[in-house]
Amino acid sequence: MKRLLCLLLIVMLKFTLQAQRLFIIDSNATPVNAKVEALYMLEGKRISAVTENGFVTLPTAGSFQVRVHAIGFQDLQKTFVISQNQTITIALTPATIVTEDVVVTAQVGAKTAKNSVISVTVIDNKKIQLMGAQNLRDVLTNQMGLRLSQDNILGSSISMQGLSGENVKILIDGVPVIGRQNGNVDISQIDMNNVERIEIIEGPMSVNFGTNALGGVINIITKKGNSIHNSFAIKTHYETIGTYNSSFTYNTHVKKLTTQLTASRNFFDGWSVNDSYEAIPMQHIADTNRFKTWKPKMQYNLGLNLGGRIKNFDLNFKSNYFNESILNRGKPTAPYFESAFDDTYKTTRLDNVVMFNFSKDQRKSCNSQVSCSFYKRLKNTYYRDLTSLIQKISSNPEDHDTTNYYLLNLRSTRKSYFKKLNYEYGVDLNFEGTSGQRIKDHSQSLYDLASFGIAEYNLTDKLTLRGGVRVAYNSKYKAPILPSLNLKWFINTKNIVRFSYAQGFKAPGLKELYFYFVDFNHNIIGNTSLKAEKSNSINIQYNYVTMYKKALVKFELKAFYNYIENMITLAQIQGLSYTYANVGIYKTKGLQCNGDIILGNLKINAGLNYTGRYNQLIEGAAITTFSFSPEFNSALGYNFKKQKTQVSFYYKFNGKLPSYFKDANDNLIIQNIGSYHWADASVTKSIFKTVLIGAGIKNIFNIQNISTANGTGVHQTENKMPIGAGRFYFLSVNYTLSK
Repeated sequence: MKRLLCLLLIVMLKFTLQAQRLFIIDSNATPVNAKVEALYMLEGKRISAVTENGFVTLPTAGSFQVRVHAIGFQDLQKTFVISQNQTITIALTPATIVTEDVVVTAQVGAKTAKNSVISVTVIDNKKIQLMGAQNLRDVLTNQMGLRLSQDNILGSSISMQGLSGENVKILIDGVPVIGRQNGNVDISQIDMNNVERIEIIEGPMSVNFGTNALGGVINIITKKGNSIHNSFAIKTHYETIGTYNSSFTYNTHVKKLTTQLTASRNFFDGWSVNDSYEAIPMQHIADTNRFKTWKPKMQYNLGLNLGGRIKNFDLNFKSNYFNESILNRGKPTAPYFESAFDDTYKTTRLDNVVMFNFSKDQRKSCNSQVSCSFYKRLKNTYYRDLTSLIQKISSNPEDHDTTNYYLLNLRSTRKSYFKKLNYEYGVDLNFEGTSGQRIKDHSQSLYDLASFGIAEYNLTDKLTLRGGVRVAYNSKYKAPILPSLNLKWFINTKNIVRFSYAQGFKAPGLKELYFYFVDFNHNIIGNTSLKAEKSNSINIQYNYVTMYKKALVKFELKAFYNYIENMITLAQIQGLSYTYANVGIYKTKGLQCNGDIILGNLKINAGLNYTGRYNQLIEGAAITTFSFSPEFNSALGYNFKKQKTQVSFYYKFNGKLPSYFKDANDNLIIQNIGSYHWADASVTKSIFKTVLIGAGIKNIFNIQNISTANGTGVHQTENKMPIGAGRFYFLSVNYTLSK
């Protein structure tokens, strides 16, 4: 009876209404309260409204791109052509237990993670908030298949599929992050304040992104300006180890122009195992406790995002400024402990990018971006008198260093979409340079010009083939031609198989080509004859999804194999003289499985990873070909909807990591990096729809250092590697006002 009355109402309204309308209903033809956003394609004007008895009135006839959001239903996005005085009925689909993530990294058009030919892992803003993560290091600490390492001066680095950070490309909105120290980007410098989601692709993505994408890609997608609402958000975050962070975001729009301003200040007071708790940081200048294992640091982030649409054109300008100061206070020197040597490390990074998108219809689009990035790291040493507090800069030139990098990137692509074939082609131009006291002739540069093409073809409704190729010219080394091949077999709604073969490469860096550091204690020079590292990689993945009673069950199994030629390393050439050289091959292989169970408000995850790294000294030595290291992680979350509260627990085990090397006497030495357990727990609560409070505990097992033992028996030596700054608690408050 209810359905009959609703259908009768629709028929009557068709004859009585004299306006263009959308009528939103559910599967039972019942009107739905929903939020509707409509873009008038002809003028680029946006309309935002909430349905009244299921109806929304449009100002004029024409073509509209419509997005409908309603609680309990899947979001709908579709283009409608509506005539004058016409009513279009839209029936929404009930929401499933989870919604699919839309991914853009290395895609020929935006796709859900499930529909992507390439496997993409998505970490959304909601999970970032649940973890209380302040930077990229915090986010990836518990991520399966990724292993982090820490240097308390150079920062945090990452390995993926057993390949170091030099082979992992980190992007922010598709723009490469520059400023590698020892080959690695310090991921603790990447702030999470304005991040919408993080997309991770494991395996070579060099066809799409060129050098350094041999092991995989991490793309950080930032929040965009809102063209409908004005908003203001302020956040504070406190950790009991001496972290005091604050940030704000302001979003506004004037007609078709959106503006977003972001700023954050992150302060860490430093930490050592013998530190006592202080609610407010105090100075201890002349104290023997002035030396900190984890160095004090101050970070500032400023961001500006301008965007707008003019007819068929989307224009966006982004500028981000980062400033970091690290203070390494030295221990008071004997015999009177009245003086010390302090090191300061100051880093600045400025990124500017202009993005241009043209899309006249749903079948074709053109995307271009021009970015210019600058990076500077300045290291100075000072002599400090702890009694008079007088500070003087050291007169020793070896105590100081300045490193500058810059990168100009121009990327332009054309995408076309058809029923069976989607393709993309484009050009990628990079011009990079560096300068510093330890660079040959104090300044060097190179450029790289590449063209690439990718095509996806639906062989059948269930089988999709994707192929790609990249051809490049580099001014300093011979760049290889890179192919890739991907296959996705959608067996049915429960089973999906993905296969990929790809070649990747890592170009010789400017430091490896032109590093020059020769004095009484050092003799290290670059090598302009270096070849690019090149890999052949295979990745296979199987996904299974099903409903078991009321629970959604997911299972994933994947395997990988990487074979790398011309690996670049620092090699001894004579006496104490060293240079960078291509030294043979390196391999990694591994197996990983993950499982998820989602039952109502309860989410359970568990995974196991087993990665093997090739022992390069295997020839003539009684050692195995591969040394394997296990990982295990799990996560547990529960959402108390009535209380608007979520509780989360994260755990990861990183197994022992063995490796082999030869000492000065050509003796074979095994190095074992110890295993450790890491766990975090948190709770978040929403209040009045404007305030989000988060609290929790990190590093529950109080892991501080792990052993790195060399040798065996009486010849064994043991060092310590920093992992965490002890157990600590955190509290964050996020206030958002929108209208």
